[in-house]
Amino acid sequence: MLLNSGRACLEYLIRVHDIRHIFLPRFTCDAVLEPVDKLGISHDFYRIAQDLSIDQLPELREGQYILYTNYFGCMDRYCEALAERYGRKLILDCSQALFFKPDNAARLFYSPRKFVGVPDGGCLYTDASLGSLQPDVSTSRYAHLVGRLDEGPESAYRQFKSNDSSLSGAPLRAMSPSTRRLLASIDYDRVKARRRSNFERLHARLGARNGFAIPEVPDGPMVYPFLPDGTGLRDRLISEQVYVATYWPDVPSRCGEGEVETLLTERLIPIPIDQRYGAADMDRILTVLEAS
Repeated sequence: MLLNSGRACLEYLIRVHDIRHIFLPRFTCDAVLEPVDKLGISHDFYRIAQDLSIDQLPELREGQYILYTNYFGCMDRYCEALAERYGRKLILDCSQALFFKPDNAARLFYSPRKFVGVPDGGCLYTDASLGSLQPDVSTSRYAHLVGRLDEGPESAYRQFKSNDSSLSGAPLRAMSPSTRRLLASIDYDRVKARRRSNFERLHARLGARNGFAIPEVPDGPMVYPFLPDGTGLRDRLISEQVYVATYWPDVPSRCGEGEVETLLTERLIPIPIDQRYGAADMDRILTVLEAS
């Protein structure tokens, strides 16, 4: 199913499979909660360990499902193990794992705009249908994509945040024709290869000092997740015009001080490795990191 956002994919799953209760990770963004709250679905949060696995696996009853995020595109094997345990009761949020292709029957969704230059859209795999949906219109959501070319990344980031806000509360729709067209024009093999190459270049130099043990070098990962010993590295990178996001600012209020999820939010550095960058860009980032 090609829908208008990742959160629309989760809403679709809740509706089409009559989900009555869902287990969610505490380490997630508020966008995941939006369809759950919108449809009045009861939910519980579960804890994760520092290796991003589920701390205590819940037992699911009738009408209950569990959602797990393929964090940074680095948890493919763990997702496969969860699918073996939970089968069709598992929902995989692959917003950060565009190139993950499971060999199981789990339900899963993707958010391509996290990886490539599209304004919106979500891709959902499931075995049931709500029927045809009205297509969305993306005309007003292109400003940040064009603005990056004309005005640079800093101005475009403000427009990106505005675009992100416009998706909140949007009705469930099919993917817009323009987003479909853009997605069909992308060289995904090139995107995947460049991201993997950048990841490997960073990991070769940072792996030994990374507090997060990378379980595997994935295909086409979203970022390189780096957990340093101390603090202050994020500000240092930003001062050198290396933008690093925070996943996710709302998590500490959900978890409290000293929790694993709060630690990951405050200290984990998602280093950009996307296809706009090459070896020289990775080396510049490494110079900043190794001087810190």
